[in-house]
Amino acid sequence: MDSAPNSDGVAVVFVHGLFSSEQTWDKFLVLVASDEELRFVTTLRFGYASPKVRLRPDRRIPDYNDLAEQLKTFLETRAKSYERLVLVAHSQGGLIVQRYLTRMLATGRGQELARIKGVVLFACPNDGSGIALLGRKIWWQRHPQELGLRPLADQVKDSQRMVLEQIVNAEAVGPSACPIPFWVYGGTQDNVVVRASAQAAFPRAAMLPGTHSSIIQPGSHEDPSYQALREHLRGVCRVEGVEELGPPSPGSPGSHKEEPDSGHTDSPPSAQAALIRWNHPRLGTVDFRDRQTFVEIFKELGGFND
Repeated sequence: MDSAPNSDGVAVVFVHGLFSSEQTWDKFLVLVASDEELRFVTTLRFGYASPKVRLRPDRRIPDYNDLAEQLKTFLETRAKSYERLVLVAHSQGGLIVQRYLTRMLATGRGQELARIKGVVLFACPNDGSGIALLGRKIWWQRHPQELGLRPLADQVKDSQRMVLEQIVNAEAVGPSACPIPFWVYGGTQDNVVVRASAQAAFPRAAMLPGTHSSIIQPGSHEDPSYQALREHLRGVCRVEGVEELGPPSPGSPGSHKEEPDSGHTDSPPSAQAALIRWNHPRLGTVDFRDRQTFVEIFKELGGFND
């Protein structure tokens, strides 16, 4: 379940990586939902099939073109009502985002990309990944998604070149161009996607602490990965005039006002509480700004038994 919709704000669409799922974004989902200064942000998660093996002859593993088209459908349906989008992707998810963008440009639909206000990539193998390459070639020699993760894969590099020329460095919106800022990050301890591949030729590139998986598992609002995403979202809000950013409200991240601890992990606090503090056994202590958001996240993470 995603956060409560707010079509007047900014919708963040999270895209996971290879052999992963929508649940990989749980920690980001909770932190965004409990951040008062991101109250105009709605979170959506795009999920797709990424199995390690194909067990049934009547089924196939989707390739990047399939997934790019699926993402297009998702954005045109689930995210249809939002005028401002930010796409956030991990690992292979970043390649799917780039393939979607280039396919839109190739069909003369650049103007439709104007509502995308930014793209954030975490540990995306823009130049491929060389880890365990021999074993991957033997075990997954025909896996259509793994093929795109091999070093300097032709179609991946073609998409990247088009993104750089007609999106990152574009000057105006047109049928075959649309300027969209990309912010790309590598992990300082990531040996799956090394710095050169994660940053590639993108001009706005930096490094964050973490491994290939931990880079998208922020433990708190102060985690560098969350702080990086938060600042990009705040920047989009400022540019788009979505909100006037002021000092943090009581109980929001950055506020030092002490609030009573409910001490419960298996039931939601009363509806009258102005601030809801949840002690989650895995995510730690998280403050929520309203009951509706808390109940939705509480159910999503298994707090209720339906």
